[in-house]
Amino acid sequence: MADFIPTPANVVTSAAATIVEGTAAAAINAGQLVYKNALGLWDLADADGISPLYKVAGMAIDSAPGANQPIAVVTDDPDLIVGGSTPIGTTMIVSATAGAMCPDVDGATGMYKSVVGIITAPGHMRFRVIRSDVAMP
Repeated sequence: MADFIPTPANVVTSAAATIVEGTAAAAINAGQLVYKNALGLWDLADADGISPLYKVAGMAIDSAPGANQPIAVVTDDPDLIVGGSTPIGTTMIVSATAGAMCPDVDGATGMYKSVVGIITAPGHMRFRVIRSDVAMP
C-alpha cells in the first residue's frame, strides 16, 4: 500500500481530541504528520530523517500556507476522521515521505518506527503517537 496523507478537507477531530496550537516552520497541510523542531516550530515528520525529524508528535488539523503561520495539531484522538479507504485494523506508522503515514507492513530498514494510530472504521482512526526512537534493522 502507498503512503497516505489525508485530504485536508477530510481531517476532522472528535470532541475528545487533544489539540495544541503553535507556529509552522514551513507550509503544512491538514493531515500531515508533524514534529516540533529545535526552535519550537511545527515541521513535517519523516521516518528516515535525522533526529529530530522522526520524532513525530501529532497531525496538523488545519493548514499553514508558510513559515511563521499559526497551526493547530492533534496529539491524541479516539475517533479522528481522515478519510481514505485503508482497511480496518491497519496499524499506521510515520512514512519515509515527509508528512505522510503508511501501513506498518510498509516499514523499511532505516526508518524510525513510530505508530500513529489504527484504522477503526472506514475513514476513521484511533490517533495516538507511540514513538520507538529506534531505527528498523
